[in-house]
Amino acid sequence: MAPTGQWYGRTFAGGMRGSKQIALTYDDGPNDPHTMKLLDVLAKHGVRATFFMIGHYVQQRPDIARAVAQAGHVVGNHTFTHPLLIFKSAEQTRTELVKCRSALQDAIGEHSNLFRPPFGGRRPATLRVARSLGWRR
Repeated sequence: MAPTGQWYGRTFAGGMRGSKQIALTYDDGPNDPHTMKLLDVLAKHGVRATFFMIGHYVQQRPDIARAVAQAGHVVGNHTFTHPLLIFKSAEQTRTELVKCRSALQDAIGEHSNLFRPPFGGRRPATLRVARSLGWRR
């Protein structure tokens, strides 16, 4: 459960030393009314972010997912039900990622190939499944 660990394969866990840039990322949405309020704040300051969305919530609120994408933010996969993937089989992991991708496609169409495992939990099988589906983590 070390989100920055690289033991199971290369994963992005931070920026370059000395960089004066930051990346804003948000997980677990879309949530009503918080995501819409956040979009207002980001728009006010001309800031773009990456939103890692849970497929189940996307199905409940596709309008919010669309608003995020239409505002120019990047949307990534955060699984369908937000399980701790270190306790899931490769097939269960694949199902989580594919169902979330489907929910995102239905709501917003094309989106990024970024994937963030819930809680940062991953193991070799998790990364193999993500790579086989074309996801970057």
